[in-house]
Amino acid sequence: MQLPILALALITYLVPAVYVAKLFFAGTTPNRTQRFAVLGTVLCALLLHGFAMANAFGAAVLDGSAQLSMVNVVSLLAWTMVVVLTLSHVFITQWSLLSVTLGFAGLTCLLAIVAPESYILDQDTQAPMVTHVVLSLTGYGCVVVALLYALQMRYIHQQLKTKQLNPTVLTLPPLLQVEHWVLRLIYIGSILLTFALISGFLTLDTMFAKEYAHKTVLSASALLLFVAMLFWQKRWGLTPKTILVITSVGVAILTLGYFGSRFVQDILLT
Repeated sequence: MQLPILALALITYLVPAVYVAKLFFAGTTPNRTQRFAVLGTVLCALLLHGFAMANAFGAAVLDGSAQLSMVNVVSLLAWTMVVVLTLSHVFITQWSLLSVTLGFAGLTCLLAIVAPESYILDQDTQAPMVTHVVLSLTGYGCVVVALLYALQMRYIHQQLKTKQLNPTVLTLPPLLQVEHWVLRLIYIGSILLTFALISGFLTLDTMFAKEYAHKTVLSASALLLFVAMLFWQKRWGLTPKTILVITSVGVAILTLGYFGSRFVQDILLT
């Protein structure tokens, strides 16, 4: 049952991704009817994808019958990114980043179809581990989407400085509005990362175990970097370039902590 659902989710992710990308490069924005069609299709994809993940994570928590693999974890990350970006459309009409995120989510559905499951959590740590993973990846998804907005913010800023506007800029939101959402998403992501660390320390005994200590240290370091940036921006202000650089460094540290275990253990720590 999982494979047909994932296949439908893949299709419903890719169709609006291609359509939105086509509109963006044509220098046009979707009209009201087109927006409803795109968002409706994305909602269908989220429901299908979410149902497939709920089956995998739910079975893992209840009876350990499902294999909670890295593919499932990355799939959850992509799902949260699409949710965050879709919800942002309620407040900021912005379509250029949607196609990239939908394409990434579609890729994770394809991986879930073709890649074998390879990792099962211990029965005693399934529920707290899943809670910790969900909080961590939701926070990570927020800061990754913030990074995408920061890249867009830097692009708009450069275009305004040169006064030679590319036609695609006319379809983008105002610079200050994008900056506001970069900071808002980093703020939300920081809160979620804080709860992820707290939940880990309260429910797991492996936060400082040899194989997981670097994840804890890197996650905490990225969180401190984001908090320091938010404080500095609030007190003294930061340029779009500085916000982009700091956000990129923070996301890189988190990515290294969450997905670069072998690189950290085999190269950096040896």
